[in-house]
Amino acid sequence: MKTTKQTEIAKAIESWCYKYAEDRETNEYHPLSDGRIYFNGMAWSYDSRGRKSVIKDIRASEYFEYADDALVNMTFEGGLYQILNDYWSSKWLGQLHEEFHALIDGFNCWYELGNAWNLTIYED
Repeated sequence: MKTTKQTEIAKAIESWCYKYAEDRETNEYHPLSDGRIYFNGMAWSYDSRGRKSVIKDIRASEYFEYADDALVNMTFEGGLYQILNDYWSSKWLGQLHEEFHALIDGFNCWYELGNAWNLTIYED
């Protein structure tokens, strides 16, 4: 996976998640709250209100077993956790799950949960 594609995927995931923040000014209840997107030897880290900071020189494999540092990895709680794990419990979560799947598929990639709180994105 090329570096530019990793960045494009990370930006697309972030943009998709910001679309569903309940309070767009504060990003409260942001789907990436308390989560990270790992790519290119760095991570975008989101606090409990969805505010982003950048961590350099970090590898997802330092934090969870199923990570592949050559690809895009994520850790998450809250909203995104519900979307990826409880999608069967409501029509709305099911719709969001399908949207997330389509987003990743649009890059000719697929994702797999390692644990309920992390995933790795792979190329087809």
